[in-house]
Amino acid sequence: MPPLLRPLGFLWLALVFSGCGSSGSPISTDVSVAPVVTPANPTTPTNPTASPMQYHAFGDSITSGLTLSAPQSQAYPFLVSTAKNLVLTNLGVRGDMTCDLFRDAIYPYAEEPTSTEVRISSLMIGTNDVDIRGSGSYLRTFNICHRALIAWLGTPRENKLKAGDSGIDVSGGCNNAPDATVFGGLLCTSAGTITAAHLSTSGNPIYVWYQIDDYAGTNARFELLIDGVSQGYFATAPDVPMFTQHRGTTAVALARIAAAAGDHHIEIKTPLGGIAIQGIGSNPSRTLASPQILLVGDIPNQLASSPISSASGQLLYSTEIKANIKLFASDGMDVRFVPDRSYMFGTSAEMNDPLHPNILGQQHLASAFLAALQ
Repeated sequence: MPPLLRPLGFLWLALVFSGCGSSGSPISTDVSVAPVVTPANPTTPTNPTASPMQYHAFGDSITSGLTLSAPQSQAYPFLVSTAKNLVLTNLGVRGDMTCDLFRDAIYPYAEEPTSTEVRISSLMIGTNDVDIRGSGSYLRTFNICHRALIAWLGTPRENKLKAGDSGIDVSGGCNNAPDATVFGGLLCTSAGTITAAHLSTSGNPIYVWYQIDDYAGTNARFELLIDGVSQGYFATAPDVPMFTQHRGTTAVALARIAAAAGDHHIEIKTPLGGIAIQGIGSNPSRTLASPQILLVGDIPNQLASSPISSASGQLLYSTEIKANIKLFASDGMDVRFVPDRSYMFGTSAEMNDPLHPNILGQQHLASAFLAALQ
């Protein structure tokens, strides 16, 4: 039994009523589901004088609760939100791979924290990546999208410059207006320059989020200059195509550049156009009055007796996930690893099918997330 499950046993008994067993539903394929906003306990928050803390859960069908008879009350995000008295927004999307999430969950719902709210976000993604694309060279593409997601969800809106902001100037073929065709980013249709004259940082790296496209072509690129010094050219076509099971061919990547504390002059130059910038920013220190917490889950164990992908392949993704968490923790983020593989083992007692946990498995996942919040 996982170490946190025993002391929380009374909670699971209270939450799970009798008769809610396995649903026997088939493994998910190509269908998306809209996020569901569920106030966990809006009438009696832990601190009646303060607004309940927000909890936004990002992931795939494991997060959305596929195969459960009552996913809105049985999936791990609900169990976590109830245990911690949080207001839940479940943004798990059935069938999503890592490079799908910006399109399916972040852009449509304007998902990013602000420095004025106290928010917990969680990200558990990658099962469909390893099952469909394996653990070879595609791991590089997974990593590109995974890093961009962590940086976006861990950086408050106030520390980003985005399309339409007054801190951005454009010239040539670039347009400083949110463009729906590129996830609300700033689009350059021909040669041009994007300038952020005064990006203030606290000594953490500068981030540039930009769109990547399987069909961008080998010449699609931009040059990034910081304080007049070129940081090199960045290609907008991934080395290994992302082409997801939702037929996604566009996603968001991240350029991460070390920078000293102070004001910086950022220039993005595109020689041919055809690039889109989602944002420019830098993470603040952890001394915010309302800190953001980002929980990043491992690749969950699959049914031990008949997994879709090998345990060794899953562990290769796990290694990348842990490295990404360590990287962004060094940037001042409160980003925490959730060791879900040490809580939910993929036994037959925990699984509805080779991929999806049953109620018991979801309880074990919730215990892992709660442990990371201690």
